[in-house]
Amino acid sequence: MKSHDFGQFLFNSATFNEDKIVELITAAKNSVPTLTTQSLFLRLISFPELADKKNTEDFLGNFLSPHQLERISMLEKDNSLKLVQALIDTSTVDLEGLEKILQHYYRVEIPPVESAFASFYDSVQLANRLDYPLALGVAEGLHEFLSETLNTSVIFVPSPDLGKGEKFGASVKITGAMPVVVAVMADQKVFHKMANIYDDFVSDDLEEDFDAMSEMLNVFTGNFTVQFAAAVGVEEEPEPPRFGRVAENISALRVLTNFGTFYLYIEKKEIFSVFE
Repeated sequence: MKSHDFGQFLFNSATFNEDKIVELITAAKNSVPTLTTQSLFLRLISFPELADKKNTEDFLGNFLSPHQLERISMLEKDNSLKLVQALIDTSTVDLEGLEKILQHYYRVEIPPVESAFASFYDSVQLANRLDYPLALGVAEGLHEFLSETLNTSVIFVPSPDLGKGEKFGASVKITGAMPVVVAVMADQKVFHKMANIYDDFVSDDLEEDFDAMSEMLNVFTGNFTVQFAAAVGVEEEPEPPRFGRVAENISALRVLTNFGTFYLYIEKKEIFSVFE
C-alpha cells in the first residue's frame, strides 16, 4: 500500500458518496497537513497517546526521532496527507471517526488501486484486452504518476464507458512483446485544465492541449518501458503520441480529481489515428 492511495480507499470503502469525495479532494488542494496529522497517518503516534499530550505540535517536534521526521518531510506534500487534513479541517469527521477510518485503511489486504482496477477489468469483456498483470501494472503506475504529476488525489471509478458527449484525448502505444495503448480523454474543459496543470504555458489553443497531454504520456510510457525492461528483461519501445476526438462509447476507466473527471484507456487497440 502506498500513501497516495488514501482517496482511492475512501471511495472503495463507500465511507462517503462520490459527491462528498469530490468535495473533499477539492478541499484538500489547499490543505496544509500539521505535524499531528502526519504523525497519525504514518502511525508514529497513536490516538490514545495523542489524547494525553498537551500542545501536541511542540511535543511531537521533540518526541519524534530524526528518522521519523525525515519520513514526514518526504511525504509532506503527499495528496493523501492533504486529504486526511481536509477531513479534519472541514469537520467531516472527529478524531474518533478518523481513528476508525485509518484503522480500516491499514487493515486492507488488497491495495485500494488494485481492488478498483480489478473491478473495472472484470466488467470489461473485450477479446483484445490486455493480460491482467500487465494491465494492472500500467494502471498502478499511472495512478502514482498522475497523482504526483497533476498534484491531486486520483480515484478510479470502475465504470467502463465514456459517458455522453465528445471527448478529447491523447495516447501513446508501447510496441514490442507486450503491446499496450495508454490514453487519457476528457471533455474539452477538463482536458484543457489537465494540460494547464501539466504545462503552465499552455494557451487556449487545442493543439497546445494535445501537445501537453501527449508529452505527459510520453514521460510516463518512457519511464514504464524502462522499469518493465529492468523487471522482465524485455525491451519495449513507445511509438510517437497520437491525439484526437472520441465520440464512440469505448470502455474506459473514469477518474475523479480535484479539477474534474477524465477517462483512462488501457488496451491493445489504438483509438486515435493522428500522430503528433
